[in-house]
Amino acid sequence: MSGNGSCCDNAIIESHFGNLKGWLEKLDKIPADKAAEMIDGAVRYFNEERILLKPSF
Repeated sequence: MSGNGSCCDNAIIESHFGNLKGWLEKLDKIPADKAAEMIDGAVRYFNEERILLKPSF
């Protein structure tokens, strides 16, 4: 493993999981079929459509 992380290193993933937690709270209030559709859309967005700011090598 690499050296100790800092709060700046963790900020991106903490933000991501915070957003995910917000989504999960909203999914409790909607029908299961609509929730599955929303999850599929989110997965598709994160895997195919979002803009990556860091080039992959």
